[in-house]
Amino acid sequence: MKRDAIDMQLIRPEHRAVHERLSEWARWCRGGGGGSATLPMFEGYRNGYEEPAVRGVPIDTLKAVAVQKVFLSLPQKHRLVLGWWYCKPWISVLAIRRTVGLTTPALYEMVDDSRSMMKNRLGDLR
Repeated sequence: MKRDAIDMQLIRPEHRAVHERLSEWARWCRGGGGGSATLPMFEGYRNGYEEPAVRGVPIDTLKAVAVQKVFLSLPQKHRLVLGWWYCKPWISVLAIRRTVGLTTPALYEMVDDSRSMMKNRLGDLR
């Protein structure tokens, strides 16, 4: 039995703007860390070697809060899959499929539908 692979990372062109907003919102949800060039356990170690510090892109808190309000207005299953996709990507696809009760193609469609709902409810994405 041959199954076609589904590219779960594919973002439709009309969803690029909402994807950027949701990615920034996800960083805000996870504490706003902008990333670091060094692991925390090695931050104090600089014996003769200087590495330029990587500064994270600042998060627009007002936009993130606006996205959070719209996110909370989504139906429960749509909130669950969108929160998994952006805020908790380390949870396996199988686990989220079992929780929501969907097949992989249906899960991808729900994520896509959730992005469309967010785009429609957020309105102007500039």
